[in-house]
Amino acid sequence: MTTELGGQRCARTVRELITAGRLGPGEQLVEQSLAEVCGVSRNTLREGFRILAHEGLVVHAPHRGVFVSAPGVAEVRDVYTARRVVECGALRERAGQGPVDADDPAVVALQELVERAQEAGRVGRWGEVGDLNMAVHQQWVDLAGSRWLSTAAMGLLAHARLAFRTLADPDGLHSAFVAENARVVGHVVAGELTVAADVLEGYLHRAEGLVVAAMG
Repeated sequence: MTTELGGQRCARTVRELITAGRLGPGEQLVEQSLAEVCGVSRNTLREGFRILAHEGLVVHAPHRGVFVSAPGVAEVRDVYTARRVVECGALRERAGQGPVDADDPAVVALQELVERAQEAGRVGRWGEVGDLNMAVHQQWVDLAGSRWLSTAAMGLLAHARLAFRTLADPDGLHSAFVAENARVVGHVVAGELTVAADVLEGYLHRAEGLVVAAMG
């Protein structure tokens, strides 16, 4: 494996750890342990760091090391602008491809993710709810069948999870998102993809306002 390919794989692994909430804002990335997790050399890992720095997910502090980024209000607003374009655009693109079958495995997976989030919320497993929230958003982008849209969503959702991790009460926000996700998915299952996109657009505007207010 070339250094470039290995770096891309490392970047993906670290990005997934951020999206899953396993790495938080301001956390230092230890080269030795991450190189072992990725199964690569430190030089290859540094290529992964370079990719992530370009995406704004990590920052290099001279003489100190590499740290997970801690987004500010401007970054959060930018991320939500991009999320509305990518996520709502993916649903509208899928709407133009023809009817959706409620028995489609991808649609069934969406329903299962929402049901799991509802159950986790009922018993207060908010970390799990946060993970499932990310998975739901990724899944409905994947419905469009576009590798580029799916890849863009991965990076944006990692940034979104970092924003949530900066808040004093992320659990309260996740509890609101469970119902919003269920509403969007309900329209997807009904084959109302354009309506789902419109509902999602309003939802993401509200979510942006909640996150920014909580950061304030």
